[in-house]
Amino acid sequence: LVIRGEKTSICRWIYKGLFVNWIIILLLAIGAYFDFNKYFTYFHYIFFTNDLWLLNPDTDLLIQMLPEELFSSMAISIGVSFLTYVATIQGIGYAVVKKGRENSEKRYKVFKRE
Repeated sequence: LVIRGEKTSICRWIYKGLFVNWIIILLLAIGAYFDFNKYFTYFHYIFFTNDLWLLNPDTDLLIQMLPEELFSSMAISIGVSFLTYVATIQGIGYAVVKKGRENSEKRYKVFKRE
């Protein structure tokens, strides 16, 4: 159960905290733009424990059939999808924070008598 004040606080953390994702993705995108092979190799070192992903272009059919452009376009698609999700969640967080701020301003507003 989330209390109204806590919901606004959580959404504020979500809204502000997702800026870290923007920075990380921006740095990765800049690095991959200049040297895609380097970051593609880092990705495989992080997520695979064996060396079966290392393919020989002379003998392995997979690397002959799938050019490097396919993998770079897949990385771009994944990055764009991820940023779309981050932007959506961040927008929802911002809307909740803004609505909570407006509600608290209405609650504590002093009305003047005319």
